[in-house]
Amino acid sequence: NVSATLGGYWAWGQHTAVRSQLSSAWRPPTPNELFSQGLHHGVAALEFGNPNLRSEQALKWTNSLEINTKTWEVELTAYYQHIAHYIFLTPRDSLLLTIRGAFPAYDYQQTQARFAGLDGQAKVQLPAGLSLQTKGSLVWARDLRAGAFLPWIPPGRVENRLAWQTGPPGSPTPKWYASLVALTVARQYRWEANRDFAPPPGGYTLFSLEAGGRWALGKAQCQTLAVQLEVRNLGNLAYRDYLNRFRFFADEMGRNFLLSLHLEFD
Repeated sequence: NVSATLGGYWAWGQHTAVRSQLSSAWRPPTPNELFSQGLHHGVAALEFGNPNLRSEQALKWTNSLEINTKTWEVELTAYYQHIAHYIFLTPRDSLLLTIRGAFPAYDYQQTQARFAGLDGQAKVQLPAGLSLQTKGSLVWARDLRAGAFLPWIPPGRVENRLAWQTGPPGSPTPKWYASLVALTVARQYRWEANRDFAPPPGGYTLFSLEAGGRWALGKAQCQTLAVQLEVRNLGNLAYRDYLNRFRFFADEMGRNFLLSLHLEFD
């Protein structure tokens, strides 16, 4: 197989640029895609490989628009990708009964697939060390042979972040910082009833809070200690994620506290 990339970059003035890239890539099937034969304990499902799988071969065209000024940044990206021999897990019609119980069963298959998507992000620098950032993504994926939607494709999502930090705007090492994050994930409406064991779960919005600081240590100040406290799922929301195969059995994790210490040596 051969991989190649051809791209172009056009700058309009000092703040605007356009990028376009055409690339090809390939991926051979992994051992589990070829030879799985039974219970996958990590996801409580039966998986069956296919030793006749061929290498995936992809051709992708990506276009992006970038706008950067002193106070705000915007980046919009659109892409189209065709994947020959796309490898994916497809569910069987019903649960499979074994001596260990009944489990969802999946087969590794190949098809001609088409992906198209939009990614975008924008950041605005506000007074008093504040900044507001928004980013989102949408993906459309089709099984061209079956004329159907592909399973296990991420639904649309938008993340909004309000951040504060000391020091100059854009400083990579603020002494103190904090941010409030709101992640909204839509329900996946692009799915096939005969390719899943249950309908996709509803959409949800999660709030998270991050706060921390950094200190230079030692006389030479050649070491940096970073401390961060993060609270995920601040509202303790009960929800299920479409991409998590445990969604058939249980909710996602509730409110979660994480304290991290990071010591850097120069």
